[in-house]
Amino acid sequence: KDTLSSNRFLESTKGAESFLKANDYFLTVHMTDQTEQSVSKTLDTLCSKNVGSIILFPSADAELYYRAQQRGIHLIFLDSVPHGIQANLVSCDNVSGGYSATSHLLSRGYDRVAALYGNPDSIPIIQRIEGYKFALKHAGLPIKEEYIRSFRESEGTFYGRVEDLIKQWRNLEKPPNAIF
Repeated sequence: KDTLSSNRFLESTKGAESFLKANDYFLTVHMTDQTEQSVSKTLDTLCSKNVGSIILFPSADAELYYRAQQRGIHLIFLDSVPHGIQANLVSCDNVSGGYSATSHLLSRGYDRVAALYGNPDSIPIIQRIEGYKFALKHAGLPIKEEYIRSFRESEGTFYGRVEDLIKQWRNLEKPPNAIF
């Protein structure tokens, strides 16, 4: 996945830079491969440079973030805060997003909406699926577990996984007619 070209990353960065620049601060961007070792090295480097705050997407064990906080670094998380960490959060209402997206499909006449999502341990994903399920309940439709599928990046490409799932869903007596 190309983080630098994602709209979420670009919009978050642009907003942070505008605010910081207006207050005589600077923004630097650091990329890791999201492994514990890489994240740890980056956090240690930033802590040693007397950085005041770090805005980041969580991708490592909470212990790494706790150590940065113990060194006086103010952490601001995007999307979710790791369990056990007290920090500021910039996020959207994922439950409402999942509800709205599913409700939109239902309002268009799709009554067998499937949910396909990435990392099942991701808090934003869990919240979106909660919204998806709430929309189905609100519409009086059953939640069919065979319509809800997750995958991890290690399981292949997104498009390959979607193709595999569509093939599986087509074999159901009543396959989904829309995918969230």
